[in-house]
Amino acid sequence: MPVTGGFTSAAAIIMASSQLKGLFGISFDAKNCMEMWIKFIENIEHFRVADTAMGLICIFVLIGLKSLKTIKVNAKGMKAKSYSVLLFLLTTGSNVLVVIVSSIIAYFSIRQGQSPLVLTGNIASGIPQFRFPFSDYEDEDEKFTFFEGLSRLWPGAIVVPLVSILSTVSVAKAFSGGKVVDASQEMIALGFCNIFSSFMGSMPVAGSMTRSALNHTTGVRTTFSSIFTTILGMLSLLFLTPLLYYIPKSSLSAVLICAVTSMFRYDMMISLWKTNRRDLIPFATAFVACLIFDVELGLLFGICVDLLCVLYRSARPSISIEKETNSGYVKWVVRPSSGLLFPAVDYMRQRVIAEMSSLECSNKPNLIVVDCVHFDKTDFTAAQGIKSLINELKSESCQLELMNAKECVAAILEATLNVKILSMVPLQDSVKKFNFIQPDLNGIESMTLHEMKMKNICERKT
Repeated sequence: MPVTGGFTSAAAIIMASSQLKGLFGISFDAKNCMEMWIKFIENIEHFRVADTAMGLICIFVLIGLKSLKTIKVNAKGMKAKSYSVLLFLLTTGSNVLVVIVSSIIAYFSIRQGQSPLVLTGNIASGIPQFRFPFSDYEDEDEKFTFFEGLSRLWPGAIVVPLVSILSTVSVAKAFSGGKVVDASQEMIALGFCNIFSSFMGSMPVAGSMTRSALNHTTGVRTTFSSIFTTILGMLSLLFLTPLLYYIPKSSLSAVLICAVTSMFRYDMMISLWKTNRRDLIPFATAFVACLIFDVELGLLFGICVDLLCVLYRSARPSISIEKETNSGYVKWVVRPSSGLLFPAVDYMRQRVIAEMSSLECSNKPNLIVVDCVHFDKTDFTAAQGIKSLINELKSESCQLELMNAKECVAAILEATLNVKILSMVPLQDSVKKFNFIQPDLNGIESMTLHEMKMKNICERKT
């Protein structure tokens, strides 16, 4: 979620920045957000008054229409229903209303074939022709076999699907409202969409951040809206392309700017600062990388940094060491806070050895008990690390015991270390077993988990 929040916040700024040229009626090309602002500042003196006025008015109108949601209707009966329906149409259809009104104004402002506004212009009508990939092409230069096409598209044939999956899942998480997103389902949907769209010569299919933001601000709640979008898109391509000519670019820019402002996750930054500031690292990495490079590369950077943070937490668990002394006999209880995998074992070994080396011989422990209650998993390398620790402690005349291990962990440790794990009893009771004056470890009752289970069964039967 921190990576998704950083990605979404950066995407909101990038999309809003990309619409500034349309809002002010200027034109330039830029590759990333930084270059957009540099080119915008360089070309701001060429702004068009009519487009700027139209864009700013559209923004104010959209903000005003969205604020109508807060109005409470005091009327009753049919009058209240009429007012509610009117407010619903004005707030939900605000984007369409602004585009239609601005297009009408642009149409009547044309004089002698010239418009004071920058218009969308001509759009090719009709639906793309159905044809088979690699074979059904009129131009002979476009015909090539599957393997020839794969060699031409390599390595994009691998990179483009990965970027498509990452961006689509990230967009889905950004607008999921905290619900679980099934990444496998998204991948299957993307696969089918790309397979069928290849027969129409389409671009690679992926989730669109701008259109998703527009859907979200319009009030769309289900994916069934894609059916209506598809139908309207096909009807527009067949019959409405002459009317789309008159849509001012400044009004479209205003609609998109208003749509993406709600995507900036300042609330997540505040929550992370109050709860877990370490999660701000992947958030900030994804945010800055998306702004400096592009959203796909920034998303990959954020994911890699988040993985490094996860690995660091598993390799550096918090370890508490409780020290007790009874008649000159020193006992330590070591409690790691998470599962014991091979990086964490090495860290625990270094921590214990460093703690012992800083003490005088009289204060060094005679017994170290490792509480395994938080060990939900371990591996062979970790077990070998514990074995090395046992050998090092023996050279210091210190014994190491393991206790409270779960069955799956105990099986690995017992098989590797050839030791018995102390019975799974509350730690306070287990520690009491070591409160003896003489350092004689033979009196300690130790048993495997299997022996403990058999003992419990016999006690219950009795």
